[in-house]
Amino acid sequence: PQQQVQISASTIHNNDNSDTNSSNNNNDVIKQRPRQNWNNEKSRTTGSTTEYTAWQWLLDMDSVMTMNEQCTNPVRVLQRYALASVYLETHGHTWNVQGKWLQSEYHECEWYRIQCGNKTSTNNNDDSNNHDNEEQLVVTELDLSRNRLFGTIPTVIGLLTNLQVLSLWRNALSGTIPWTSVVSRLTQLKTLDVEENRLTGPIVVSTVPASLEEFRVGFNLLTGQLVDIMSTVGQEVANSNSHGNHLRQLWMEENLLTGPLPQELSLPVLEELALEGNYLEGPLPLTLFSSSSFSALHTVRISDNQLSGRLPLWGGNNSDSLRVLRLAGNRFTGTIPSIGPGQWPQLTELRLERNLLSGSMPASLCGLVPSPDIHTATTSSTSSSLLVLLTADCDGENGDQDEPLVFCECCTTCF
Repeated sequence: PQQQVQISASTIHNNDNSDTNSSNNNNDVIKQRPRQNWNNEKSRTTGSTTEYTAWQWLLDMDSVMTMNEQCTNPVRVLQRYALASVYLETHGHTWNVQGKWLQSEYHECEWYRIQCGNKTSTNNNDDSNNHDNEEQLVVTELDLSRNRLFGTIPTVIGLLTNLQVLSLWRNALSGTIPWTSVVSRLTQLKTLDVEENRLTGPIVVSTVPASLEEFRVGFNLLTGQLVDIMSTVGQEVANSNSHGNHLRQLWMEENLLTGPLPQELSLPVLEELALEGNYLEGPLPLTLFSSSSFSALHTVRISDNQLSGRLPLWGGNNSDSLRVLRLAGNRFTGTIPSIGPGQWPQLTELRLERNLLSGSMPASLCGLVPSPDIHTATTSSTSSSLLVLLTADCDGENGDQDEPLVFCECCTTCF
């Protein structure tokens, strides 16, 4: 009888050239996996349980792929094997929805929350569920959010090198994010979303591919110095000029990040920055309000940290883009800066409560708040004003204080 040859996902991942292996090399790997008598107890207990079981399912139970296809279509084999391993490693039998997963009569592109596209294109096609040319279909989106996944993030996801979207948010995944074995190998990835899990360890942004547009790792237990993380992101963006600057969302809220914000940084296409609920300290950088550094930034959420010092002069910078600015729950002192004429025309939310700010709310900010009565609207407060949420410590009940810390007649909510 043929001797069993053990091939695992870790074997493939440990190959530095695994992302660029030729189909002939993958062919050789697959041909070494002969069909076997899987009832043999020795065979069942050899190797990693989930990896071995995935191969067992693929070779002996999968009715979609013929033995000939397994030998001639290595991309499809690795893709189907990787997905089977994901199911097994994250306890797929307990998922909220299984949706055809590991039902061998279905193409993997028909499994729940999997999207496929043509191998020759990085974009999803309208006819991605047409299997007339099945050998051309590759998985471009894996979205298992809110589906009760347990365990760690499977490293075999790194085999799905055509992935553009990996969404695993709101599950019960633990352990570290496999930055090297997964994230760095997904060179076409546009969205990485692992928010609301139980993930630990440092954020290693140096592994993030240049194609990434949405980086969402909030509501975990991730660590790191923010100045190092964001500076690395900035350097990666600067080095990716040949690919274009793509990063639009940087969500790292509710983690264990520490240190100051970088004072010098440029992320010209970044639109959303979410850092609430960490342990950040130091001053608020003026560069956040610089049109040359953050010209597209429209949402800044940095509430509930330990930032301190005076608020920077807002300056005539990203005045056309800023919509949401949340600075509540920090240790800012001094007065609230004014804004210039025509600045922040799109601003809908400004939160300044639970700080140590004092003085009066500037008239230029009050002018952005819609008047409750259009007949009393002034030239600085018009029916087209968009600032519907303006908050400050203006209720006069701040410990032993008889007077409010901030005098504000236009605030929509006082604390």
